[in-house]
Amino acid sequence: MRFAFLQEPPFCFTDASGKVGGCDAMLAEKIFAMSETTAFTPVETGFAELLPGLADGRWDM
Repeated sequence: MRFAFLQEPPFCFTDASGKVGGCDAMLAEKIFAMSETTAFTPVETGFAELLPGLADGRWDM
């Protein structure tokens, strides 16, 4: 599952190592884990692309 996110601390951000963190990212990871999805793939995007990207199938959440 592909998770679109914005650089918007404390909700979503990438740390110095490039790992996605923040409360929204942690919630999304938990939801994916509960749905037994094998791959959690964060995709950084801009605010204006959130809904068009979802509609176009570039991410799932």
